[in-house]
Amino acid sequence: MSLLKVSLIRRALLTALSFALILTSMSTLQAQTDLGAPRIVASTPAQREIVSPTSLVQIIFDQPMDRASVEAAFLIDPPVDGTLRWADDQTLTFAPAAPLPRGTAYLVQIGTAARSAQGTALEERFRLNFQIAPNLSVSQVIPSPNAENIATNATITVIFDRPVVPLAVTGAQADLPQPLSFTPLLEGTGEWIGTAIYQFKPKRGLNGGTRYTASVSPDLTDIDGSALGKPYTWQFSTLAPQILSVAPQGDSVRLESDITVRFNQPMDEASLREAFTLRNTANGANVAGLLSLEENGTLLRFKPAAPLALETLYQASVSAAARSANGEAILSNPQTFTFRTLPFPRVVSTQPANGEGNVPLWSNVSLTYSTLMDQASFSGRISLEPKPERLSLSVSGNMLYLNFPMLPETDYTLTISAGVADIYGNVLSDAFVLRFRTAPTDPQLSLPFRDWISLTNAYRPQTSFPAVTLNLSALELRLAQLTADELIALSGNSYYPDWRNYRLPRAARQWTLPIEALRNRFVRTDVILAEDGSKLQRGIYYLELFAPEFRRALMPNLQEPRKQVLAVVSANLTVKQAPKALYAWAHDLATGAPLADQPIKLYHLGQKIAEGRTDAQGGLKFEVASSPEDYSGFWLVLESEDAFGIAHTSWRSGEFEPYAFAVTPDLQPTKTVTYLYTDQPIYRPARPVYIRGIVRFQDDVTFNVPQNAPIQIAILDPSGREVYKQTAMLNEYGTFSAQYDLPQDAPLGTYSVRTQFRGQGGFLSFRVAEFRPPEFLTTVSAAEQRYADSDLITAVIEAKFLFGGGVSGAAVQWKVVADAGFFSIPRDRRLLFGDEFIGGYGNFQRVVAQGSGTLDALGRLEIRFPADLGEQKITQQFTVEATVTDISNQSISGRTTVTVFPATVLVGIKPEAYVGVAGRPQRVEILTTDWDAAPVPNQAVTVKVTEIIWRQDSSTFEWREQRTPIAETRLITDAEGKARFEFTPERGGLFEISAETRDPRERVASSRFTLWVQGKDAIQWRQDDQRLPLISDRKDAYSIGETARILIASPFEERVTALITVERADIIKQTTVTFEGSYTYELPIEGV
Repeated sequence: MSLLKVSLIRRALLTALSFALILTSMSTLQAQTDLGAPRIVASTPAQREIVSPTSLVQIIFDQPMDRASVEAAFLIDPPVDGTLRWADDQTLTFAPAAPLPRGTAYLVQIGTAARSAQGTALEERFRLNFQIAPNLSVSQVIPSPNAENIATNATITVIFDRPVVPLAVTGAQADLPQPLSFTPLLEGTGEWIGTAIYQFKPKRGLNGGTRYTASVSPDLTDIDGSALGKPYTWQFSTLAPQILSVAPQGDSVRLESDITVRFNQPMDEASLREAFTLRNTANGANVAGLLSLEENGTLLRFKPAAPLALETLYQASVSAAARSANGEAILSNPQTFTFRTLPFPRVVSTQPANGEGNVPLWSNVSLTYSTLMDQASFSGRISLEPKPERLSLSVSGNMLYLNFPMLPETDYTLTISAGVADIYGNVLSDAFVLRFRTAPTDPQLSLPFRDWISLTNAYRPQTSFPAVTLNLSALELRLAQLTADELIALSGNSYYPDWRNYRLPRAARQWTLPIEALRNRFVRTDVILAEDGSKLQRGIYYLELFAPEFRRALMPNLQEPRKQVLAVVSANLTVKQAPKALYAWAHDLATGAPLADQPIKLYHLGQKIAEGRTDAQGGLKFEVASSPEDYSGFWLVLESEDAFGIAHTSWRSGEFEPYAFAVTPDLQPTKTVTYLYTDQPIYRPARPVYIRGIVRFQDDVTFNVPQNAPIQIAILDPSGREVYKQTAMLNEYGTFSAQYDLPQDAPLGTYSVRTQFRGQGGFLSFRVAEFRPPEFLTTVSAAEQRYADSDLITAVIEAKFLFGGGVSGAAVQWKVVADAGFFSIPRDRRLLFGDEFIGGYGNFQRVVAQGSGTLDALGRLEIRFPADLGEQKITQQFTVEATVTDISNQSISGRTTVTVFPATVLVGIKPEAYVGVAGRPQRVEILTTDWDAAPVPNQAVTVKVTEIIWRQDSSTFEWREQRTPIAETRLITDAEGKARFEFTPERGGLFEISAETRDPRERVASSRFTLWVQGKDAIQWRQDDQRLPLISDRKDAYSIGETARILIASPFEERVTALITVERADIIKQTTVTFEGSYTYELPIEGV
């Protein structure tokens, strides 16, 4: 142990000794270090700084200096008397003997003769430029110097180049300087609206037609004491009094009209009473009345003591005796104008003209009167022969409109009996008679074909189709058979045939089919295609139809025969297209049974590319990829001794395509997704554009990150010219960035950013525009944020300059637009408020109100408009937008939104399920609530159940809705605003369940939803028999592990076989089921 201790002590002593030697050595080296050439590391003022007259000049070196050499090398230009002082050997200060003159620029130099304490010369001459702050100056005045035609309500603003006063509250304005004076003298109030902006508001406005001289006091100083030095004086001239507009004018002035004259500034009322006259030119007498001034003295209104005379010319005059409000300025444009009052009532013209023939059936009958007519006076005094099914009339001003369904080739006699009157009670003593004859209906031909090629069932005993004609005497027909290869060649690469250049490959059978002559009436005729009246053999046929009457048609498209391809098929082919495959399902049209072991050929761009045979379920899957740029599609042909069928992948017509089910199709299973964005949407020339992008590989619902790969970026200007092209590298996050510097002369307009990454493109656009920063801000505020239907909405439009003060006198255009709103209760999102088809979804952009106006002296305008929900009594959002345009023609918009409810009490409805079963109770929960989602108890609610059936008109092929009331009951909600309704449907079908309630002002709020009921009965919906509605049992989302119950509503009465596919990026599964009426398919929700 002792030996160990000795060893440790010895080592410690040696370490201490070594450390001491090192410290001693370092100290010696530091004392001998050469600091090199001295440098100046800081100065006050800074280079090119503007400083006050009392500022000092301070120089700081990086090492101790030889003071004498530095002082000898110090120079200031222009020369200044002062003292050089040293704070230490590194810091030199020059103190001028007196304040330096304002606005003077100085150069301080220290030459290379200056040496450090070690004797080393300054490395290079030091130069410091600075300037003494000049006197306070005026940067801008409003109105500008020598401005003309300044409005008399203008304010005078002076903007200085630096702060003059400290920030002050309104109450401290009295202690601030008032530097502005005027010649001639002008009373008013001055206010500092910032530290450097002074505004003067005349007490009674500026005098019109006057040249003012304004002067800023030379004694005004800034916050540092710098004086203006000399007066700043400028002149401007105000607008002389002028007449801007007069009313009324024209030849149809109402008898109770006021005469108004609008001036450009407030006027003197006493002088206007002397200057204004209204004279009846028929008798030369002046009209007595009451004259008043409105709108702050800028609008003269003369109200005649008695109504004006009918059909009389009046002359109004405003002489030069009219003066401005202060009595100083004379009216610069005295005027005399005339107008004529409404004439005695008489018919001026009619449409159609009396005795006119060939009047189009879509026409309306209108009569133009010489004056404004009283609609009530026409009641019981209009007769029309022959009497129409319905007749409606309306009077708008001097127009009478009659609307009724016209019969073709009919002589009409319209009689308006004596006794109709104008709005003043002047009666027409004679009856008026109008006679005209309508034109025949145009020849028409309607065929039940949706596309240029249609299918018909080969098992029908007769191959025929119905043709609905109007005013046709016969149909001229041609029929020829085609092979499958000829059909595919006809369709070309775009699927649609070019009929203009088509020639039949073989002779066609021709015949004429007479049509029953029923003038101006629709006639349905069965067109039988087989020559012996039976059925055509399986195959493809070309058909032409024409009528002799079309040769005389004015429209060129009617002068060409109707061309149609008809496929007589015994097999139905249903085709599902996936990104990498096509699935075909074949079944027999007679039995509905799947067709097993049948050959199917697949064609693309006119060439056969694959073939195969169906499985036991009639299915066949082709492994073939789809291209998003390929719009020609695929043909599928099933042709054997036992069956024939044909299909094309474009045969969707809204029935099978994913868009019909609110699903966006994507036929690229693996693709690149590029998301681009810029730092702002709009730029000015000579500014940088920063672009960023995110790139991902997408496979179904999986996104992968590409790394360290090149991406091409190009930018095109508004003319399409490429102005930027670079290749960037994706980083480890799959992102990239780029910068494009817009040149000073960059074209204005929309630029496009385009990227290319492994054959996939990205796109983004941005705008380049010349714009000036806004000088004022426009805001719109409503008195309340929520209203009920028919309430009166009050909103205030306000515009303020960014430097303070209202934009007085600016023009305003405003509009109120309604969109569908949305209301829900957070505690129960499944409650439906409104209509499930439009409530909270639609975007109808209905204009509620609009108008224009002028901002008052404070820059404000109050507007009022009704909370009108229009025809759709659902919750809506009103957007109130206003655009203010100032005297410099700069327009700035502002907007706000309010919510308008149908009533102060709302009713929500929540079905237990959207899909039911016939014979089982369907339960619905009802909730009445206010706008804050608080329950409204003891509220009466009417619940109605309506059955909806859609039926197709056999003559026009149009679908018509048939609504049948099933049940109605009245409920009272409990203390929590809740009620329950139960309904048991007797049969399957489509039902609408609605609930409505009323608020204390009898305004109605309602909600409704559609219930699909499964049963043995066919459900007739507004679709043809090629598409089946699929209705899920929930409106909200499903979770993994749950099972979705989906109702398949069949429009067929008999038992059917259906193909069900589950798809996402591919056809995940397919199955066939047989059912009658409707069927519920259960789909387990599984994870990816």
